Formats: sequence, structure tokens, C-alpha cells
Amino acid sequence: MAQTETLPVALPTLELPTTERKTWISYPQQETLKQAIMALQAALGDGLMSVVLFGSRSRGEAHEGSDWDLLIIAEGLPEKPFERRLFLKRLLPPGCVEAVSFLARTPEEFEGHIPSLYLDIALDGQILYDPRGYATERLSMLRHLIDRMGLYRERTEAGDLWRWRKEPHGPWALEWGK
Repeated sequence: MAQTETLPVALPTLELPTTERKTWISYPQQETLKQAIMALQAALGDGLMSVVLFGSRSRGEAHEGSDWDLLIIAEGLPEKPFERRLFLKRLLPPGCVEAVSFLARTPEEFEGHIPSLYLDIALDGQILYDPRGYATERLSMLRHLIDRMGLYRERTEAGDLWRWRKEPHGPWALEWGK
């Protein structure tokens, strides 16, 4: 499984993670991503727990026009989805607004259930900001859950599917193993 790396917490010297994956990250795009993370950290302060890059850029499948999909885990986010999205977009410098897409969750929401997207993020995500180790711990838990439940991801033309190595007998659920 891919090892998730963490960036230094000192945002003025923010560096993107090194990865073996082929990525499409030009210098201006690196600066866009750094500006977005620094703006979030400045506005949310200690409420910002983690920022994780996911999607085509984290998998090394992006093209020049691909956006930056960021999982934001933060305390004190607006409750309503539209207000939350608007709140986060307003924090970004003008050059970042169109380039960045958010999946924003509070810690309670993130731990409330486990959609298949979280499994993808656990395998492909690149941790960009994680001063308390929250994302590092939770994504590691998800990778262990994938192994324990005997799940694997199948790439298809229609998209990625999660399958069982051996079908479970009886009822099952993906749950956080606390």
C-alpha cells in the first residue's frame, strides 16, 4: 500500500510531498496549492486539523486543467453544505478559487460513516497538512480496515469499484475500529 507522507507544519516554507507517483504539478500550480493551504490555516487556525490531496492529482492521473481535490478536516465549519462551500471558497486567494475543490468535514462527520471515497483517499491521498496527526491516524485505520475486510479496488472503464476478495456471510458494515 502507498505510504502517506506529511508536509512540514511550518507553512511559510510549505513543501509538497515527494511521491513515486507521476504527477502534473507545475511550479505555478504548486504555488496555488501552497497559497490555498496557507489561507485555510491562517483563517481557521487551530480548527484546521488536516488537508489531504485526493483524486486525479494524488493518483498521478491529472492533466494540466485538473483541479485540486482537497479533503479538509476542521472544527467549527458551517453546518449547511452550501454555506460551508462558500465559507471555504471565500478564504482562498483569487487565483485559487477555481483551481481548488473541497470535501470539507468536521472530525465528527468524518468519523460518522465510511463511504467508498474515504477508502480511495486512504490508498491514494497525500497528506499536505496534519499537525496533530489526525489524518495520518485515520487513513492508516482505513488501510487496516481494507486489509481486514478483504477489500480490493478494481479499475474499470466506468470508474473504480470496491470488491470483496471473499464474499462476507451475513450482515456486514464498514465501521471505524476504535
